[in-house]
Amino acid sequence: VEVSFAESNLTSKEYSFIKEIQEILKDFGEKMNQGELLKESKAFRQSLGLGDKRSIKWLQSFGEKGMLSYEKVASQNNSILYWFNDKVRNSPNLPNNSIKDH
Repeated sequence: VEVSFAESNLTSKEYSFIKEIQEILKDFGEKMNQGELLKESKAFRQSLGLGDKRSIKWLQSFGEKGMLSYEKVASQNNSILYWFNDKVRNSPNLPNNSIKDH
């Protein structure tokens, strides 16, 4: 189920958070576990005043809403992996300039 950003009533802080997470995932180009993602986004999250707990909650919530691709991996202590998904990026309701391709 795809949910557009517009339909989901994001706050500007949530919107910034999800854009940054998508950029990190895009840069790495591979699946990242939640811990790695939190480490990579730490400075950015601190600038938003977001601690780890709320960030984890947001990651999982945005994953459930279809804004981030993720899976729980039972064989790795139920760790959660996230990755960049072009389908999310190409959602028709996203402003074109929100993600730069270069």
